[in-house]
Amino acid sequence: MAKDVEITLKKEGAKDIIVKCPKEIKQSPIVAALGIFWGMPAFRVKPTDWKDVFKGFGLFALIFIACAFFTISSIVGFLALCGVLALNFIFNKNYFFNFIKKRLAEGYVVEDDEQKKILTSAGL
Repeated sequence: MAKDVEITLKKEGAKDIIVKCPKEIKQSPIVAALGIFWGMPAFRVKPTDWKDVFKGFGLFALIFIACAFFTISSIVGFLALCGVLALNFIFNKNYFFNFIKKRLAEGYVVEDDEQKKILTSAGL
């Protein structure tokens, strides 16, 4: 995996947000898959957004719930499992991009030029 970078989002009157994310903020599907197995991206943001933590745990738990559909039919179970895995990949793949985009819309700014270049190259 690529080396992680720290992006600091600042807003006057609010606590600074520190995001530790890969240099490529929009992750490839392989890196997103590794995110499922090696930890949730929501824990790499300080202060922690607990809503995203619960959403991530819920999506992960859905993997096991989807396996229960194999008792109905192999095809139904396979489709449910593929759908839930796709949701997990999408959540992990776009988490940092969506989080930073949302915070920038709320009025947070990045003051470091290197961090601005990283965000610009990611499309933010």
